[in-house]
Amino acid sequence: MAAEGKAPRTSRNYTEAVRWSAAAYVLPETEKRRWQDVDKADLRRWTVRLLGEYSTAYAGNQFRVVRRFLRWLAVEEDRPDPGPPRRCSAATAPEPAAATTAS
Repeated sequence: MAAEGKAPRTSRNYTEAVRWSAAAYVLPETEKRRWQDVDKADLRRWTVRLLGEYSTAYAGNQFRVVRRFLRWLAVEEDRPDPGPPRRCSAATAPEPAAATTAS
């Protein structure tokens, strides 16, 4: 990230987000032990979990960080196809039901 001119704080925030997703979701809730095995469904489940606890904006930011990391890893490992996360978009919170009033 430093090569892209990202600020040290940005790099730290990205690193913490990726570590958090691994520690809070990937390792305890899947049998996956390598980032290369994390797929679109894992990324979506992590995002949905975040949506249950945090704002849509925050969950979306966390999703984009992990997706970016997975894409970077695929390039670094010379994998020709970064896999499903490339075509994965952030989950969104459902719209609240419209309030109805009795006449």
